[in-house]
Amino acid sequence: KKFRDSLEERLLPKAEEEINEVEDESKADETSEKKKSKGKKGNQINPNDDWRLACMINGIWVGPAQFDQDDVEYLLGEVWRNRCAVNGDRLGTVLELVRWDVSKPSDSSNLVLMGLNALVKFDEAFAKSGDGRESVPADVRKKIEARLASTKVDFI
Repeated sequence: KKFRDSLEERLLPKAEEEINEVEDESKADETSEKKKSKGKKGNQINPNDDWRLACMINGIWVGPAQFDQDDVEYLLGEVWRNRCAVNGDRLGTVLELVRWDVSKPSDSSNLVLMGLNALVKFDEAFAKSGDGRESVPADVRKKIEARLASTKVDFI
């Protein structure tokens, strides 16, 4: 929770600035659209006005998740075999999918299944250095990255 709070403190002001900039741009676009569409009936939706689109903020990918229920089933069962990628914990453990590289979007080739203890260490390392992967031993990191690379092959 501390990590999430500190992350929010660091990212929210900048995200709000970017959202305000996007809103200002969309308002300008709306006024130009209104001028162009005089005489047309009905509301027209501009897909470029969606502020929820994914973007990079300070090198961290922010946006909607890029996976669905089928991807989760695939990741849990096939890729991680219902085990924590770091220490192999299984039943009786809270397991969560974690974004491995924060500079990339949350898709099936960037999500790692971790137990609560491993996740806490990962979050603490991220809060200190900006990269949680440092909390994972080098040999385990190589295995995780090899498995993530195999998911890229599966989705081609």
